[in-house]
Amino acid sequence: MTRVLHDLIAGMLIYALAVNLFYVVLLCLSAFQVRREEVRARIPFLSDGQSHVYPPISVIVPAFNEELTIVATVESLLRNHYPALQIIVVNDGSRDGTLQVLMDKYGLAAGATDMLSGAIEVKAPIRGAYSSPAFPGLLVMDKENSGKGESVNVGLNAATSPLVAMIDADSLVDPDAFFHIAHRFLDDWERLVAVGGYVRVGNGCDVRGGLVERVDVPRRMLPRLQLIEYAKAFVGGRTGWSLFNSLMIISGAFGVFRRELLVEIGGYSRSAPGEDMEIVLRLHRLLSDMGAKYRVGFSPEAVCWTQAPEQLASLSGQRRRWAKGNFANIFRYKGMVGKLRYGAVGLFGIPYLGLVEVLGPYLGVLGMVGIGYLALVRNQPVGMLLWLLGAAVCFDYLLAIGSLALDMSSFKMLSRSQLVRLALSALSLSTWYYYLTVVWRIRGHVEFFTRRHSWNAMVRTAWGSR
Repeated sequence: MTRVLHDLIAGMLIYALAVNLFYVVLLCLSAFQVRREEVRARIPFLSDGQSHVYPPISVIVPAFNEELTIVATVESLLRNHYPALQIIVVNDGSRDGTLQVLMDKYGLAAGATDMLSGAIEVKAPIRGAYSSPAFPGLLVMDKENSGKGESVNVGLNAATSPLVAMIDADSLVDPDAFFHIAHRFLDDWERLVAVGGYVRVGNGCDVRGGLVERVDVPRRMLPRLQLIEYAKAFVGGRTGWSLFNSLMIISGAFGVFRRELLVEIGGYSRSAPGEDMEIVLRLHRLLSDMGAKYRVGFSPEAVCWTQAPEQLASLSGQRRRWAKGNFANIFRYKGMVGKLRYGAVGLFGIPYLGLVEVLGPYLGVLGMVGIGYLALVRNQPVGMLLWLLGAAVCFDYLLAIGSLALDMSSFKMLSRSQLVRLALSALSLSTWYYYLTVVWRIRGHVEFFTRRHSWNAMVRTAWGSR
């Protein structure tokens, strides 16, 4: 029995090591793709006289209790360099002063709500529509609270552009971000259906008037570790997944879609957790079933900044919500698994989601408990197991450093001294922080099966007071 347990734990650790080796391959592919993106990014933007070539973009900002951040988000959009932006803020029945601060800042005046197309069914009553005489491209919709998905659908009904962007109400979009997105669409207009941007952690940065003026590393440990996670996920992960058209999620903090396709599939889910992944998987399934030649892309040069949770309670709620979303989407799209017509998403993407994102936390816990049991209770030698565990931890650390180094060398936003600070912080990533996230993910799975689908709102801080 002891030998069987020893072999099972060894298998779990070899699995962890294999996952990290897969990530190494993905990081190498990402480095190749990032270098290609650097060439694309050097293409100069068109002059004012040629700006009509760029497709108009409607930016939808769903907002619930965002009075501390919403003005900075809108300012980042109003000061954006892109020539044709429509800005649609959808106030989701906020109980704070979100609507009032917008009215005060932009002199909003009430208007008619009949500009909504009605292309997507919306059940929550619309309480009002507001526009600004000083900023003609700004529209604010006020509705009763019904969740993020339906708020986005209200924005889709109000949008007038062929492309729609979704950003969170605490996000700051870089002035040139939409140009990078537009270049991707113009290069492959016939096939490209959606493009995600690079979401960076803005905690610790100097922000003025909705613009990030100086990039810095977060002073607190929790957001600093999340910065490293984001670098691994976006630079070291999504860039590589996009090479095989197997990107399964476009972050709700910043992504651009073809409006007509979102309308065709009925808009965002009104109730399902993980709506950012669900909408992308639904597009994959629809277009694959149609036999269409399409691509879902990622642009690491298109940057927006977000606030990472600084409190354990907020971070726990976020990770539990993500875990519920992963489980929900596996169940909803399990019919795509293993079928050639769904390409890399069905053959690799969704299986990865189940085997790594869902199963991984349990194997991690069982492996550590098993090693402790063998060493402390059975008094068995566990040297080989500790070597395998150490190898998995070292690979994970090297992946973090590799992703940060690729980020620094390619985008020049991190200095060497900042990289050193992050490298020291990354030592915590595969130790105590990993096991915290394991607990949160398992709790999220329990909440999914017990149908506890609360939003777990994050505590916000005003930009500029980081």
